[in-house]
Amino acid sequence: DLAIENIYARTRRVLARHAGLNYNSSRSEIASSIASRANIDARQLETLMKQCEETINGEPINWRQAVDLVRRLREVERKLGLRMRSRDARQATENI
Repeated sequence: DLAIENIYARTRRVLARHAGLNYNSSRSEIASSIASRANIDARQLETLMKQCEETINGEPINWRQAVDLVRRLREVERKLGLRMRSRDARQATENI
């Protein structure tokens, strides 16, 4: 859960910045703005964001589901051309 929290918090910041929005903007605002700028489905992105937030807030999750969430977050970053800092990349692999 901690790995998801760390990775998601950074990814959400980057997504909000990329969308031209504030970090505290709603999931739907961020997802819609990202989708209008890139070939990404807004509903799928919003669902991914919701699943990450539910996990952070205590929703039970097994390690396979956690790895899948991280993989999907990284895929969004890759599609958008958002590169991770080397420290973030190292922490992501250490936490999983």
